[in-house]
Amino acid sequence: MTSFFVHTADEAPWRDAARRLHQSRLVAAAGEAHAEVFDGALLTKPPAIRAALEAGRHVLVAAEPCLPRVELDSLQRAAKQRSLLFALFNPDRFLASRQLLRKQIDGPLGSLELLRSHRWENHIAPAPLGLSGSLVGEIEQAAWFYGRPVRSVFAMQPAGLNAVQVQLCFGPGMATIDYCDALQGTTLTGYRSLSLIGSRGSAQVDDHTNTQLAYVGGDGPTGLTVGEGVRHLAAMLDDFASAIAEQRDFSSTVTDALHTLDVVAALQKSLKTHEPVTLEPAEAVR
Repeated sequence: MTSFFVHTADEAPWRDAARRLHQSRLVAAAGEAHAEVFDGALLTKPPAIRAALEAGRHVLVAAEPCLPRVELDSLQRAAKQRSLLFALFNPDRFLASRQLLRKQIDGPLGSLELLRSHRWENHIAPAPLGLSGSLVGEIEQAAWFYGRPVRSVFAMQPAGLNAVQVQLCFGPGMATIDYCDALQGTTLTGYRSLSLIGSRGSAQVDDHTNTQLAYVGGDGPTGLTVGEGVRHLAAMLDDFASAIAEQRDFSSTVTDALHTLDVVAALQKSLKTHEPVTLEPAEAVR
Protein backbone atom coordinates (compact mmCIF):
# COMPACT_ATOMS: atom_id res chain seq x y z
CA MET A 1 0.00 0.00 0.00
CA THR A 2 1.35 3.41 -0.98
CA SER A 3 2.10 5.77 1.91
CA PHE A 4 2.05 9.59 1.78
CA PHE A 5 3.61 12.41 3.75
CA VAL A 6 1.55 15.63 3.76
CA HIS A 7 2.77 19.20 4.09
CA THR A 8 0.18 21.79 3.04
CA ALA A 9 -1.16 25.07 4.41
CA ASP A 10 -4.23 23.29 5.82
CA GLU A 11 -3.70 19.67 6.75
CA ALA A 12 -7.04 19.09 8.52
CA PRO A 13 -8.97 18.03 5.36
CA TRP A 14 -6.25 15.52 4.51
CA ARG A 15 -6.42 14.02 7.98
CA ASP A 16 -10.17 13.58 7.46
CA ALA A 17 -9.58 12.11 4.01
CA ALA A 18 -7.09 9.58 5.44
CA ARG A 19 -9.99 7.61 6.93
CA ARG A 20 -11.46 7.10 3.46
CA LEU A 21 -8.33 5.86 1.70
CA HIS A 22 -8.39 2.40 0.09
CA GLN A 23 -5.18 2.11 -1.90
CA SER A 24 -2.96 4.44 0.11
CA ARG A 25 -2.42 5.68 3.65
CA LEU A 26 -1.28 8.84 5.36
CA VAL A 27 1.96 8.25 7.26
CA ALA A 28 2.45 11.67 8.83
CA ALA A 29 1.77 15.35 8.48
CA ALA A 30 4.25 18.20 8.78
CA GLY A 31 5.60 18.83 12.24
CA GLU A 32 5.21 15.20 13.27
CA ALA A 33 7.92 12.61 13.57
CA HIS A 34 7.96 10.57 10.35
CA ALA A 35 10.80 8.09 10.62
CA GLU A 36 8.63 5.64 8.70
CA VAL A 37 9.50 5.46 5.01
CA PHE A 38 6.92 7.04 2.69
CA ASP A 39 6.44 6.58 -1.06
CA GLY A 40 4.93 9.88 -2.07
CA ALA A 41 4.52 13.41 -0.77
CA LEU A 42 1.66 15.89 -0.99
CA LEU A 43 3.35 19.29 -1.12
CA THR A 44 2.80 22.85 -2.35
CA LYS A 45 6.10 24.75 -1.95
CA PRO A 46 8.90 24.42 -4.56
CA PRO A 47 11.77 23.90 -2.04
CA ALA A 48 9.90 21.06 -0.34
CA ILE A 49 8.91 19.56 -3.71
CA ARG A 50 12.50 19.60 -4.94
CA ALA A 51 13.78 18.08 -1.68
CA ALA A 52 11.25 15.25 -1.93
CA LEU A 53 12.20 14.52 -5.54
CA GLU A 54 15.89 14.51 -4.66
CA ALA A 55 15.07 12.02 -1.89
CA GLY A 56 13.47 9.73 -4.46
CA ARG A 57 9.83 10.43 -3.58
CA HIS A 58 6.92 10.85 -5.97
CA VAL A 59 5.18 14.23 -5.55
CA LEU A 60 1.59 15.35 -5.91
CA VAL A 61 0.74 19.07 -5.86
CA ALA A 62 -2.97 19.26 -4.99
CA ALA A 63 -3.89 22.79 -6.09
CA GLU A 64 -4.88 24.87 -9.06
CA PRO A 65 -1.83 25.84 -11.18
CA CYS A 66 0.04 28.07 -8.74
CA LEU A 67 3.74 27.75 -9.57
CA PRO A 68 5.63 29.90 -12.11
CA ARG A 69 6.50 28.29 -15.46
CA VAL A 70 10.23 28.21 -14.69
CA GLU A 71 9.59 26.28 -11.46
CA LEU A 72 7.22 23.82 -13.14
CA ASP A 73 9.64 23.12 -15.97
CA SER A 74 12.53 22.64 -13.55
CA LEU A 75 10.62 20.34 -11.21
CA GLN A 76 9.29 18.25 -14.09
CA ARG A 77 12.84 17.75 -15.42
CA ALA A 78 14.05 16.77 -11.94
CA ALA A 79 11.28 14.15 -11.71
CA LYS A 80 12.02 12.71 -15.16
CA GLN A 81 15.73 12.41 -14.40
CA ARG A 82 14.87 10.21 -11.42
CA SER A 83 11.98 8.32 -13.08
CA LEU A 84 9.55 9.75 -10.52
CA LEU A 85 5.97 10.92 -10.85
CA PHE A 86 5.35 14.64 -10.49
CA ALA A 87 1.68 15.57 -10.84
CA LEU A 88 -0.29 18.78 -10.37
CA PHE A 89 -4.03 18.28 -9.87
CA ASN A 90 -6.82 20.73 -9.19
CA PRO A 91 -8.74 18.86 -6.43
CA ASP A 92 -12.03 20.08 -7.93
CA ARG A 93 -11.51 17.60 -10.77
CA PHE A 94 -12.23 14.80 -8.30
CA LEU A 95 -15.47 16.22 -6.89
CA ALA A 96 -18.21 13.66 -7.47
CA SER A 97 -20.40 16.27 -9.18
CA ARG A 98 -17.62 17.24 -11.62
CA GLN A 99 -16.70 13.63 -12.36
CA LEU A 100 -20.33 12.83 -13.10
CA LEU A 101 -20.77 15.82 -15.41
CA ARG A 102 -17.62 15.06 -17.39
CA LYS A 103 -18.80 11.49 -18.02
CA GLN A 104 -21.93 12.87 -19.71
CA ILE A 105 -19.94 14.71 -22.39
CA ASP A 106 -20.07 12.93 -25.77
CA GLY A 107 -22.79 10.76 -24.17
CA PRO A 108 -26.19 12.04 -23.02
CA LEU A 109 -25.06 15.69 -23.36
CA GLY A 110 -23.48 15.24 -26.77
CA SER A 111 -20.56 17.49 -27.66
CA LEU A 112 -19.92 20.33 -25.21
CA GLU A 113 -20.94 23.69 -26.69
CA LEU A 114 -21.09 26.07 -23.70
CA LEU A 115 -19.83 26.01 -20.12
CA ARG A 116 -21.07 28.62 -17.63
CA SER A 117 -19.43 28.99 -14.23
CA HIS A 118 -20.26 31.36 -11.36
CA ARG A 119 -18.06 31.61 -8.29
CA TRP A 120 -18.69 34.29 -5.70
CA GLU A 121 -16.67 34.26 -2.48
CA ASN A 122 -16.75 36.11 0.84
CA HIS A 123 -12.98 36.27 1.18
CA ILE A 124 -9.97 37.25 -0.87
CA ALA A 125 -8.34 34.09 -2.20
CA PRO A 126 -4.54 33.82 -2.46
CA ALA A 127 -3.22 35.08 -5.79
CA PRO A 128 0.27 33.63 -6.36
CA LEU A 129 0.02 34.35 -10.11
CA GLY A 130 -1.43 37.86 -9.67
CA LEU A 131 -4.92 36.46 -10.20
CA SER A 132 -7.24 34.82 -7.66
CA GLY A 133 -6.31 31.18 -7.25
CA SER A 134 -10.02 30.31 -7.24
CA LEU A 135 -10.47 31.94 -10.66
CA VAL A 136 -7.36 30.14 -11.97
CA GLY A 137 -8.95 26.88 -10.79
CA GLU A 138 -12.16 27.66 -12.70
CA ILE A 139 -10.15 28.33 -15.88
CA GLU A 140 -8.23 25.06 -15.50
CA GLN A 141 -11.46 23.17 -14.89
CA ALA A 142 -13.11 24.60 -18.01
CA ALA A 143 -10.25 23.36 -20.21
CA TRP A 144 -10.47 19.95 -18.50
CA PHE A 145 -14.17 19.65 -19.36
CA TYR A 146 -13.53 20.54 -23.00
CA GLY A 147 -10.44 18.33 -23.25
CA ARG A 148 -8.75 20.79 -25.56
CA PRO A 149 -6.79 24.01 -25.15
CA VAL A 150 -8.15 27.55 -25.06
CA ARG A 151 -7.73 29.42 -28.36
CA SER A 152 -8.59 32.95 -27.27
CA VAL A 153 -9.48 34.91 -24.14
CA PHE A 154 -11.50 38.03 -23.44
CA ALA A 155 -11.84 39.43 -19.92
CA MET A 156 -13.56 42.41 -18.31
CA GLN A 157 -13.31 43.88 -14.82
CA PRO A 158 -16.16 46.18 -13.73
CA ALA A 159 -14.95 49.46 -12.25
CA GLY A 160 -15.02 49.58 -8.47
CA LEU A 161 -15.54 45.84 -8.04
CA ASN A 162 -13.05 43.07 -7.36
CA ALA A 163 -14.75 40.93 -9.97
CA VAL A 164 -13.73 39.45 -13.31
CA GLN A 165 -15.83 38.19 -16.19
CA VAL A 166 -14.00 35.83 -18.52
CA GLN A 167 -14.84 34.37 -21.93
CA LEU A 168 -12.76 31.43 -23.19
CA CYS A 169 -13.04 30.30 -26.79
CA PHE A 170 -12.21 26.66 -27.51
CA GLY A 171 -13.19 26.81 -31.19
CA PRO A 172 -15.75 25.27 -31.28
CA GLY A 173 -17.21 25.79 -27.84
CA MET A 174 -17.05 28.57 -25.28
CA ALA A 175 -16.82 29.01 -21.52
CA THR A 176 -18.01 32.03 -19.55
CA ILE A 177 -16.74 32.49 -16.00
CA ASP A 178 -18.14 35.03 -13.56
CA TYR A 179 -15.91 35.45 -10.49
CA CYS A 180 -15.92 37.91 -7.60
CA ASP A 181 -15.03 38.14 -3.92
CA ALA A 182 -17.42 41.05 -3.30
CA LEU A 183 -19.36 39.11 -0.66
CA GLN A 184 -16.93 40.27 2.02
CA GLY A 185 -18.67 41.63 5.11
CA THR A 186 -21.88 39.71 4.39
CA THR A 187 -23.30 36.63 6.11
CA LEU A 188 -23.26 34.70 2.85
CA THR A 189 -20.75 31.86 2.71
CA GLY A 190 -20.30 32.00 -1.04
CA TYR A 191 -21.97 30.65 -4.14
CA ARG A 192 -20.84 28.31 -6.90
CA SER A 193 -22.68 26.97 -9.91
CA LEU A 194 -21.65 25.15 -13.05
CA SER A 195 -23.73 24.56 -16.17
CA LEU A 196 -22.86 22.49 -19.23
CA ILE A 197 -24.84 22.88 -22.45
CA GLY A 198 -24.24 20.21 -25.06
CA SER A 199 -25.51 19.41 -28.52
CA ARG A 200 -28.09 16.95 -27.10
CA GLY A 201 -28.78 18.16 -23.56
CA SER A 202 -27.69 20.23 -20.57
CA ALA A 203 -26.76 19.67 -16.94
CA GLN A 204 -26.18 21.92 -13.94
CA VAL A 205 -24.49 21.76 -10.56
CA ASP A 206 -25.94 24.62 -8.53
CA ASP A 207 -25.47 25.88 -4.99
CA HIS A 208 -27.15 22.80 -3.54
CA THR A 209 -23.59 21.51 -3.19
CA ASN A 210 -22.81 24.17 -0.59
CA THR A 211 -26.08 25.80 0.56
CA GLN A 212 -29.47 24.27 1.25
CA LEU A 213 -32.64 26.08 2.36
CA ALA A 214 -34.39 24.76 5.46
CA TYR A 215 -37.92 25.83 6.44
CA VAL A 216 -38.61 25.35 10.17
CA GLY A 217 -41.75 26.26 12.14
CA GLY A 218 -43.30 28.32 9.37
CA ASP A 219 -40.49 30.89 9.48
CA GLY A 220 -38.50 32.06 6.49
CA PRO A 221 -35.81 29.82 5.05
CA THR A 222 -32.46 29.34 6.76
CA GLY A 223 -29.37 28.69 4.67
CA LEU A 224 -27.51 25.58 5.81
CA THR A 225 -23.93 25.32 4.66
CA VAL A 226 -23.03 21.84 3.47
CA GLY A 227 -20.57 20.49 0.94
CA GLU A 228 -19.19 17.48 -0.87
CA GLY A 229 -16.86 16.65 2.01
CA VAL A 230 -13.36 15.25 1.56
CA ARG A 231 -14.20 12.22 -0.57
CA HIS A 232 -12.62 13.90 -3.59
CA LEU A 233 -9.33 14.32 -1.72
CA ALA A 234 -9.28 10.63 -0.84
CA ALA A 235 -10.13 9.74 -4.46
CA MET A 236 -7.26 11.90 -5.70
CA LEU A 237 -4.72 10.31 -3.35
CA ASP A 238 -5.88 6.79 -4.24
CA ASP A 239 -5.67 7.61 -7.95
CA PHE A 240 -2.12 8.89 -7.52
CA ALA A 241 -1.25 5.75 -5.53
CA SER A 242 -2.55 3.63 -8.42
CA ALA A 243 -0.48 5.67 -10.86
CA ILE A 244 2.65 4.99 -8.79
CA ALA A 245 1.93 1.25 -8.72
CA GLU A 246 1.13 1.14 -12.45
CA GLN A 247 3.97 3.54 -13.37
CA ARG A 248 1.52 5.74 -15.25
CA ASP A 249 2.80 8.89 -16.91
CA PHE A 250 1.33 11.96 -15.21
CA SER A 251 3.34 14.53 -17.16
CA SER A 252 0.13 15.61 -18.92
CA THR A 253 -1.00 17.27 -15.66
CA VAL A 254 2.03 19.55 -15.81
CA THR A 255 1.36 20.23 -19.51
CA ASP A 256 -2.21 21.22 -18.59
CA ALA A 257 -0.89 23.51 -15.83
CA LEU A 258 1.54 25.20 -18.23
CA HIS A 259 -1.34 25.84 -20.64
CA THR A 260 -3.38 27.36 -17.79
CA LEU A 261 -0.47 29.71 -17.08
CA ASP A 262 -0.59 30.83 -20.73
CA VAL A 263 -4.34 31.46 -20.42
CA VAL A 264 -3.81 33.48 -17.22
CA ALA A 265 -1.18 35.63 -18.95
CA ALA A 266 -3.54 36.20 -21.90
CA LEU A 267 -6.37 37.09 -19.52
CA GLN A 268 -4.24 39.66 -17.73
CA LYS A 269 -3.27 41.16 -21.10
CA SER A 270 -6.92 41.31 -22.15
CA LEU A 271 -7.82 43.17 -18.94
CA LYS A 272 -5.26 45.83 -19.83
CA THR A 273 -6.00 46.14 -23.55
CA HIS A 274 -9.79 45.52 -23.42
CA GLU A 275 -9.30 43.28 -26.46
CA PRO A 276 -9.49 39.52 -27.08
CA VAL A 277 -6.11 37.76 -26.94
CA THR A 278 -5.31 34.76 -29.14
CA LEU A 279 -3.08 32.00 -27.78
CA GLU A 280 -0.52 29.91 -29.60
CA PRO A 281 -1.62 26.33 -30.45
CA ALA A 282 -1.19 23.93 -27.52
CA GLU A 283 -1.55 20.24 -26.78
CA ALA A 284 -4.87 18.71 -25.77
CA VAL A 285 -5.96 18.93 -22.15
CA ARG A 286 -6.50 15.48 -20.56
